[in-house]
Amino acid sequence: MEEISKTKISIIVPSYNSTKTIIETLFSIKNQSFGNFECIVIDDSSKDDSGSKISQFIKNDERFKLIYLPKNNGVSFARNKGIENSKGQYICFLDSDDLWDINFLSESFNFMKVSGLEFVYSPYRRFFNFNKTKFFIRMGPKKATYENMLLNNHIPLLTAIINKKYIGNIRFVNDRFEDYLFWLNILKKNKGLSASRVGDLPLASYRISTSQRSSNKAINIFRAFRIYKHYLRFSILKAILRTFIFTIYSFYDYFLQYLSFKSESY
Repeated sequence: MEEISKTKISIIVPSYNSTKTIIETLFSIKNQSFGNFECIVIDDSSKDDSGSKISQFIKNDERFKLIYLPKNNGVSFARNKGIENSKGQYICFLDSDDLWDINFLSESFNFMKVSGLEFVYSPYRRFFNFNKTKFFIRMGPKKATYENMLLNNHIPLLTAIINKKYIGNIRFVNDRFEDYLFWLNILKKNKGLSASRVGDLPLASYRISTSQRSSNKAINIFRAFRIYKHYLRFSILKAILRTFIFTIYSFYDYFLQYLSFKSESY
């Protein structure tokens, strides 16, 4: 069995005008108990001082690399640029306002190697902006397959680690729900591939803000329909049925999250 210490993980962090959160995010990467990684930060032509903050933070740590894009192209383009510049055998993603627990990489990767898996994800916390004392935990199924992913997106991007070979030439599209479509395309192309959940405890934290892109549920329903009809090319009736099922699951998640609040620091 390949030793954990000899395998490099590539972490891709897109950043745009993230001065309020990016350093905390990078700290959560730098402090990982698993240290054999490269972190590629893609500054998508930020207009604030986040680029200079990132440069200052990473200057004495060779594991970090900053790529500056001269033109703003959006988060999908930035993530794709990270994939293309990655050198690790495994790939994972963390947005510039989200956080990892100190043992996220070690627990996830150890679970992969012990179980012989090559695609995993974990439960995670969702907290409101900067209030980290109130949060709720979201836990997906023990296994995410192409079939049950058509019901809802069970794989949180910030908690997934996948062997790069399964990504191949698949890239994020410049459309909303890009992470959902990314996973669907990977699972569809690699027949028999599934993602397994790492235990029952959260290993990452997702920041919810009032301005986040996914806050409007009605718009999200339309985006789901576009995925099924435009990208997966389902018939109109099948796309409508899938969207209806997706909507039920989404509203279940939406109401459940407010019934499972925890009030404690982490």
